[in-house]
Amino acid sequence: MKSINGYKSDEGWGCMIRVAQMMCAHAFVKHNQYRFNEFTIQQHFETILPLFLDNGEDFEAPMSIRNILKVGKEIIDKGPGQWYGAHSISQVMKEVHLM
Repeated sequence: MKSINGYKSDEGWGCMIRVAQMMCAHAFVKHNQYRFNEFTIQQHFETILPLFLDNGEDFEAPMSIRNILKVGKEIIDKGPGQWYGAHSISQVMKEVHLM
């Protein structure tokens, strides 16, 4: 992971963010599972995974940890290194989802 405000890892503070990412990814998979047959599973994941990629300085991936932190700073004033509780991350993910 590229450094975010001096942090090179989300160890110790990013667990709820990663849980929220996994829950959203799982929901996307379940929501679309009947649209895809076994021959298009790879295509299915190729459309979901880019939503979560941590790809550097830009915020192209709406559900990347960088974008989640950007939105978190804007709406609940939490940045890297600060722990997100269940309510905090749900508010941030709601906003991220609407982007």
